[in-house]
Amino acid sequence: MGLASKTQGLDSFTGTVYKLYIVKTYKRSLFELGKGIVIALFTGAAAYIITGLFTGSALFGLGIPILITLTILYLTVFSEDIYFELEPDGLFRYYKRRILQNTFNLKNCYITYHRKSEGGFPPTHDITLTIADTAEGGETGLDCAPLGLQQFNEMFAEMENFTLKDTAVLSAGTNSGLSIM
Repeated sequence: MGLASKTQGLDSFTGTVYKLYIVKTYKRSLFELGKGIVIALFTGAAAYIITGLFTGSALFGLGIPILITLTILYLTVFSEDIYFELEPDGLFRYYKRRILQNTFNLKNCYITYHRKSEGGFPPTHDITLTIADTAEGGETGLDCAPLGLQQFNEMFAEMENFTLKDTAVLSAGTNSGLSIM
């Protein structure tokens, strides 16, 4: 979580008053990024071994693993490039690839999330945040897995301070079964 502050002061030229507030920023976890890169490299190595067993061609023996590795790296680095901003007045912004995708006034929203955890090393978590906007009558699902579990939990706890109070959590995992909190 990062903090970006806005300053307060008076612009002597225009007479504009600036307010002081802190915007909380939640960005993609470096651990999740590193995990994706390692998975891409291991997948490429496995594809190299498999293609080497079945083909005698250097084009297929190197071309297919390189293509697979580059595809997974692209998906990891660029497609999962997300971050969220939460302002003290309850304004919540979602960015993907540094482009604003959606803005929510959390005072008019209900929030829930669904988390699916799978064991293994390292463990993986699929986290989907659902924001139901009562003012606009829509529901939006956001993939929050790139944040990592700890950072997502911090963001969700902070969001609960602003939202309407009927929150629900649906959690499923290979070890825990299915439970509603």
